[in-house]
Amino acid sequence: MRLVAARVRKVMSVQDSGRLALDEGLTTLVGKNESGKTAMLQALYRANPLPSGHPTAFAARRDYPRRDLGPDRDRIDDVRPVTLEVELDYADRQRLERSGERLPTTPLFASRRYGDDALHWALDEDGTPLEVSEGTLADLTAMLPGFQYFDDHNVLPGSVSIRRLQELDAADLYPSERTALALLRLAGIADASFGADEHEAHEAALAAAAARLTDQLLAYWSQNRDLSVELDLETVGLASPEPWLHVRVRDERRGVSLNVAERSSGFLWFFSFLAAFSEFAEQDRRVVLLDEPGMNLHANAQGDLLRYLKEQLEPGHQVVYSTHSPYLVDAGRLSRCRVLENVGDRGTTVSSELWSAGAETTVPLLAALGADLARTLVSSPHQLLVSSPSDVTYLTVMGDLLRSEGGRALDPRWTVTPMGGASGLPTTLALLGTTATSATVLMDGPAGSRGAVEELVNRGAISADHLVPLTDLTGTLDADLEDLFDAEWYLRLLAESGGPVVSHRRLVGKRFLRTPPRRRIVHQAETVLGHRFDRFQPAAHLLRERSRVLGTVDADTKQRFQRLIDRLNALLDPPLPR
Repeated sequence: MRLVAARVRKVMSVQDSGRLALDEGLTTLVGKNESGKTAMLQALYRANPLPSGHPTAFAARRDYPRRDLGPDRDRIDDVRPVTLEVELDYADRQRLERSGERLPTTPLFASRRYGDDALHWALDEDGTPLEVSEGTLADLTAMLPGFQYFDDHNVLPGSVSIRRLQELDAADLYPSERTALALLRLAGIADASFGADEHEAHEAALAAAAARLTDQLLAYWSQNRDLSVELDLETVGLASPEPWLHVRVRDERRGVSLNVAERSSGFLWFFSFLAAFSEFAEQDRRVVLLDEPGMNLHANAQGDLLRYLKEQLEPGHQVVYSTHSPYLVDAGRLSRCRVLENVGDRGTTVSSELWSAGAETTVPLLAALGADLARTLVSSPHQLLVSSPSDVTYLTVMGDLLRSEGGRALDPRWTVTPMGGASGLPTTLALLGTTATSATVLMDGPAGSRGAVEELVNRGAISADHLVPLTDLTGTLDADLEDLFDAEWYLRLLAESGGPVVSHRRLVGKRFLRTPPRRRIVHQAETVLGHRFDRFQPAAHLLRERSRVLGTVDADTKQRFQRLIDRLNALLDPPLPR
């Protein structure tokens, strides 16, 4: 059985969430603080909860929206706070049909009510009862995956009374104690007696469980590869000896063993999650709900957590988690994200239309895309840094034109990245780190204004051989990439793109006949106009209308671009054959 979607109504800040479509693997909930992410996850959890130390039933006094509690008091018991939309897989359907039941092929719906703890099965979201036998209803309920909930309250205590874990009902344990109980169950001694005769056997069982957790920790905790888990027993008290479990982590590099509560909060969360998950690791399928996982983790550790979710949980389980962090958003699979917004009287609503949400809500998504772009930039061995996005367009379009006429385009090994002009160069080089010295910079602007760049060369941040001044191509003291085009042709492109109209004759007046013989075409046009214009607008027009506009490019322009492209390609090893 697979969970397809869910709907939450009348739970805390949620009036009616609308349909929350759920991915077969990971579903990411993104929203601002107080947008209702926790309310959504807790409502989902109570649909079919596995023990976690958190409330497992809906209570009107605690969960129902406060302003509606009085007006709705006569009908609260019939309100369905959570409704699940599920699909039966082939094996489930075959099993039910062998008992003589014929179920519809459409999705089924299961819901809880405020008035009881039963799971109600229906044919539709309106609650039309499913007319099948009590045995079939019980079978359907057994097939529904259990929901495991984990948040910051579930992190392990450093020490815990084993007697308390054994004597209290699971529902009465604190969330942190439930995680400690998971460790005892992993070791197989949760129900054992702890007399003196059994001490050695219990120590051995705990050592085996610790070794298993250490293996997982080493596979997914890249911050420190020299850690190992230690689970120790201690008997406290003389009159009534009581066994206690101590959770410790040993750092082999420093030769120090510390109680887990003394480790960083990020590590404590990560290790506690591994321990809690181990309790239900052998179950066939379940839904794992994580509320703001790993917020205290470093960006790299959050990447480790995302990798764990994808490699260890996604193949066999569904995971729904909320986050503010771009490092826990899979930028390559944004279709898995759902945005939550708290909209006035409507309360919390959920949507798969990511970019329809407010700008503040989508910040993590935009940051995830930026981080993904940065990773691509840093990992590429052949960086070509240019001034602006328009430069990327001109190099691409002109390279395609030259190649179509038997010439050479820019080598595909180049990663071309706009850096926002010379002022952005130090920041870009810092981002590139150790790969910066092999980067190539296409230098625009006046030849005499490169002091900052020369300083970077002197410090060894970039190689002088990989600075390519555009003035070498134009034979002037001032040049942008636009100056490789014929000036009159570029002004015509600017006007055709919907930009300002500038007469070429106005550019050759006395003010532009000083030394150097001509200034940058963009600077000349802006001087005549008295204001700046969008430099990308003509580039975008060229990209859209390339089949028509490129036919008017003159031979000298093509020659200048070919010289530039050949010079850039020659910097690669091995160079692209000419």
